[in-house]
Amino acid sequence: MRTSNGPYSNGVDALTEALTPSGWRTHDALRPGDHVLTMDPGEKRIRWSPILGISRRDWNSWRDGELIQWDHRSVSALTAPGHRWMEQNDQGRKRGDNRPHTWSTTGDLIGRTWARLVFGGGTPSAFPNASPHSDEFVELLGWIVAEGCYPKPKGDGSWNHVSISQSERVNPEKTAQLRRLASHFTNLGYTFNEYKVRPDGVVPFYIGSDLGAEIRTALPDKQLPPLLIASLTLAQAQILYQALIDGDGNRHVGGGDYWIQVDQGRIDSFQMLAAMLASRTAQKTWDALNGVSRTTIYTRDGGTSGSTHPSPVDYVGVIWHPELSRSMAWAARRAGTTYWTGSPELTEPEAARSQSHRRIGRMNKISSSDRPPLSIESTASTSSTSPSRNSAPA
Repeated sequence: MRTSNGPYSNGVDALTEALTPSGWRTHDALRPGDHVLTMDPGEKRIRWSPILGISRRDWNSWRDGELIQWDHRSVSALTAPGHRWMEQNDQGRKRGDNRPHTWSTTGDLIGRTWARLVFGGGTPSAFPNASPHSDEFVELLGWIVAEGCYPKPKGDGSWNHVSISQSERVNPEKTAQLRRLASHFTNLGYTFNEYKVRPDGVVPFYIGSDLGAEIRTALPDKQLPPLLIASLTLAQAQILYQALIDGDGNRHVGGGDYWIQVDQGRIDSFQMLAAMLASRTAQKTWDALNGVSRTTIYTRDGGTSGSTHPSPVDYVGVIWHPELSRSMAWAARRAGTTYWTGSPELTEPEAARSQSHRRIGRMNKISSSDRPPLSIESTASTSSTSPSRNSAPA
């Protein structure tokens, strides 16, 4: 195996994405000032942290050595040997305390098959304390993403009403949840009617254009915008997650949830929601079933290094990592799997001097663009335009 242990033997391949308030982004879509989801290995809090810069290197295995691939159903990674991962503190695990996670590199883990790596978990702290939406509206949005329908008129024109249905015969508890929401919004003055039960036991609901227009604005094309997710409180994010699982998923008896979906945009948003709630996920798609995907939400925060099945791989392309002010893990996604991975500590003065990387060996900055940073500030400004759902319509 040809390996490089130089000062820049750190980074992930170009297919690996980072999570921002605007969704999952590859390295070429990031710029200094953007925020990424991070977890501190000490206090284990999940927050949005600003990127000081983006370090990139043109990697060629014949010159720089092989990258190491991890190929597991829950973790797909391709990293340089010096790339870092959080490892559970063995003494803390045995004693049951909350000791800080330690760091290990991809190369060091090859011969340590029983190292307990940390791919998920943490304390969700990336959500704001207040939201422009009511809890009931957030719950209804989850049901609409999973089970709702936006009827369209024939020819030109548009409608604003929304329909949703549920089988009382098969899912009486879920039907009761929709009836509870219908009662809530009806009491606020909105149109949310239940129609006669069909012969097959399905109960149809009609949501009028007053509430329907607000739903369609919040969920364009039934997509769950990342900025909407980032604007929710922690309690509302948990409500949304439960509604999505109730509508299009199931809870496994042995632990963990599944979410079934075809639309990749909705899957992207669901994986963002789960990551902010400290859960790692893995997407599996069946082409034989018309592209239906099952996203698994894992209850275990990690696994052993031996389970990653490490193997050397020749690679020609960019390796990269976000530059952060402290030694933190950041939320990554590759090949449908999400997990925490690490970057080296970098202070702000060091980030300011990072242009010197160009002289040393193909390290460079992403050029700035005219767009605003993918930050929590831009999230807040976008969310504040949404009308409040806590009162009846005028």
